[in-house]
Amino acid sequence: MMLLLVDAGTEYPQAGEPAPAVDVRGILAEAAAQRGIEVVCCTVEELAVRLAAGERPPHVVVDRRALLEADREALRALVPAMAAAEIPMSFFYDVLGPDDIDDVFTVTTIDQALEVRAASDVERAVAEVLDHVVAAVSTTPADARVIGADYASGDDYAAARTRSLVSQRMGGFVTELRTAVVRLKRQPLARTLPWDPSERQPLELLVRTDDEWTLKLGSGQVPNLSQVLNAHHTPTAYQLLSGETLDPAWRAAWSSAPPALLITGESGTGKTLVARTIADLLRKHQDGPVRGHFVMVDCGRLTESTASHILMGTAPRTWSGIDEAVPGDLARASHGVVFFDEIGDLEPGVQRGLLTFLDDRLVRPSGMGSFPAHLHVIAATNRDVAEGVTQRWFRNDLLARFSLRLHMPPLRERGVAEIAQLVDFAAQDPDANPERGGRLSVQHIAAGAHESLLRREYRNGNFRELEDTVHAALRSAIRRHSRILEQVDLPPSAPSLTRGDRDSARVFVEAVDLPPDAVVVAVGSERDLRLLADREQRAMLTDAGGRSWVLTDAAAHWAPADGM
Repeated sequence: MMLLLVDAGTEYPQAGEPAPAVDVRGILAEAAAQRGIEVVCCTVEELAVRLAAGERPPHVVVDRRALLEADREALRALVPAMAAAEIPMSFFYDVLGPDDIDDVFTVTTIDQALEVRAASDVERAVAEVLDHVVAAVSTTPADARVIGADYASGDDYAAARTRSLVSQRMGGFVTELRTAVVRLKRQPLARTLPWDPSERQPLELLVRTDDEWTLKLGSGQVPNLSQVLNAHHTPTAYQLLSGETLDPAWRAAWSSAPPALLITGESGTGKTLVARTIADLLRKHQDGPVRGHFVMVDCGRLTESTASHILMGTAPRTWSGIDEAVPGDLARASHGVVFFDEIGDLEPGVQRGLLTFLDDRLVRPSGMGSFPAHLHVIAATNRDVAEGVTQRWFRNDLLARFSLRLHMPPLRERGVAEIAQLVDFAAQDPDANPERGGRLSVQHIAAGAHESLLRREYRNGNFRELEDTVHAALRSAIRRHSRILEQVDLPPSAPSLTRGDRDSARVFVEAVDLPPDAVVVAVGSERDLRLLADREQRAMLTDAGGRSWVLTDAAAHWAPADGM
């Protein structure tokens, strides 16, 4: 095995240049000899000749401190060619200048760019370089697993993510999913809309005078939603918002709202992916030129003071200094899907407003009249909202409005064979394991590492955590320039938590009554408080001010609300 060390060549240091504080050449040569690796020193000019002749060294180490400025410029010109040939490079600097930083952080094949200050810095870097060289030429063990053998993702990894939802090992979920989609398709959305929620029309349709907005529509023109809202006071805009311009048959379809769907399951089981998959299936079977958005609403960020603005929107000049209308998420999702992510986190007051919308499907922007929004409603939660009804932090009548239900099974219920396929699938993610030279950067998983991935006790037992673990291991293997993911690449296991829906034990109260002699302990974060609640098997109380509490026999523990 061999690596190239690019410095001043045989004259080290060059005449007139001070000797480097740390002798990289000597340290590298001694360490490499102990591992049976030959170190060949060359100048930048000699490196250019080798590259022009088609040579591809296993690794190039550049001691830039020993180069004159002319050699540094010549080396900078060679870096793109080495990057294109995927030659691993390590650079040692005294100080990183602006041009150096541009080189270092835009060339992905540069493994190391270190400011060398002491011999210990070089020794650690040299050891890693030599590990890379060895890994690049190492042979693949016979029992290593070939990535792509267990799960054929094909050329479209994103589409394969959808296919991973319909595994035969997911029991009745596939049947439930098919039933839900069929039910939603029975009540299709209106074929045409009097306004376009996708905001594709030019703003020339909207004309502003000194004190008002007016619509100037030509034959067959459909205005944007924001244009109609800005001109909401005009008769034309009123007719568009009310749906009076629609064909009577389609107006009748508009009045029949599709059923709302609730997806339940533990964190990381793929609820959002299921919602997007359903939205895509509905779009494929939707007639007409207008197809609405998939609009995601983060329920954890909705409060009673912000929910109306975010969901319903506002008319122009509702707030000082804001002259234009602000479309709400419900209006933007018209003719599409609105997805309420983690609906179990909604405050009681916001639940009441959502209940009203699900009853009449009317959007009520601040400062103007209401208008209908014809859309599909999908929600998801990792909390036990049925238990929440019993504990009175989730409304029973709101839960009843979701007549369609889907439950995502956790990973631990899908078996080792299924986990093996998902490990293989996650290892093929092009973002985590990109191709180099027409092949995946990491092509195998060592037998021991594969067994550890299958038997690993994932904290939440779900796909997202498995995917994060595999991707972290891939990044480690790529940093080592190894084609094999090995045991050393696996990240440490997260601490195991008591299973159960942690949030299902959360109770919203007006105030927390503490005994006069209670010991009050401040906890750093809600996450730490939740861990305490799990360990002590106590409910997590959230008062009207957003502060969370866990009451134990020893003390009253509290944590501030997120963002406080």
